[in-house]
Amino acid sequence: MTPSRSVCLCRVWIRPMGPSCKISVDGTNNAEWLIQRLTDHGFESTEPVHSSDESHSTFRCLTKNDTETDSLERLLVNWPEVSLQLSPDDTDARTGMEPVHQWDEHPAQPDNVLSDLEPFRVWLRPLGNAWKVRVEGSDPCQWLRRELVHRGLSCTDPETISGTDLLLFHCMSETAHEVNYAWRLLQALSQVQLQNEPA
Repeated sequence: MTPSRSVCLCRVWIRPMGPSCKISVDGTNNAEWLIQRLTDHGFESTEPVHSSDESHSTFRCLTKNDTETDSLERLLVNWPEVSLQLSPDDTDARTGMEPVHQWDEHPAQPDNVLSDLEPFRVWLRPLGNAWKVRVEGSDPCQWLRRELVHRGLSCTDPETISGTDLLLFHCMSETAHEVNYAWRLLQALSQVQLQNEPA
């Protein structure tokens, strides 16, 4: 079992990479603790690689599919010791991780071609100070990202979920972090059919 420890916040970066997730964490002791904690919850991890100045460590956590990746993210979000980092900042170069996402923060002009889209399904999941968004179809995904950017959110580039017609991106707001904020924005869009359970 993982030895008990007082709550001490450590930053964690996570990046899905096929059958595994690349994880970087502040410090070396935090990595050992995090790996053991994940092991207790059934996740297998590689040995951590420590930076030369011991400021951070990187390892891979094995995830067989999108469901396990989601479970891993939920665990990290719910642990009070972990501050899950989803937006790139100046520390990315220090941690040796590429920016997790490229955020689109510049509102685009309305796209009249896509304004007449048929209703499409969207799944929304809060992740700390951001939201994971799954969208049915490529055109609806691009349209929805543009609408969210118009409403003041920053959005990552979409990624295709293998074996499905769904696309995935993350969005965040610098000023509004309540869980229902993105949900309310999506509810206001008539084309969006919000789904209660993630795909």
